[in-house]
Amino acid sequence: MIVTPVSQSKKSPARIDYEEQVSRRQHNQMHVWDDSVHNRAVRGDLFAFVENSVKICPGSSEMTRGKIEVFKILDTSPPSVRLESWSLNVGQGDRRVLHLSRDPIYEGTMVNWRKMMKYKDNYKVQGTMQISHDKLETFLKIIK
Repeated sequence: MIVTPVSQSKKSPARIDYEEQVSRRQHNQMHVWDDSVHNRAVRGDLFAFVENSVKICPGSSEMTRGKIEVFKILDTSPPSVRLESWSLNVGQGDRRVLHLSRDPIYEGTMVNWRKMMKYKDNYKVQGTMQISHDKLETFLKIIK
């Protein structure tokens, strides 16, 4: 499974691209994202957007629950078909394009996902990363 963080800052390129994909899904357009730096995703793999848990307000120890949406990868395309709007994402032009399912196959909180994955409470996804199948085994049993 490929996991990518979506910044909570409305001005971040990742947030802007994510909002664009939400809009594309709502308008029945192809839902796409770029592969990890390793370009190893294949049809049938999973892809997740993550909003990490963050402090509710500065100085507070209380955290949000975070969010995760998991989609199925339907197909892959070469970097040449990347969306023009992605041109602002400098350094990612060599990544293949992943065609994702319109609807998530799983939605939940990062709090619950971290528990399922046996990650520590303070674990955060930083940068697009690939999670091994072995690590996902328990999660896959729960969502199927």
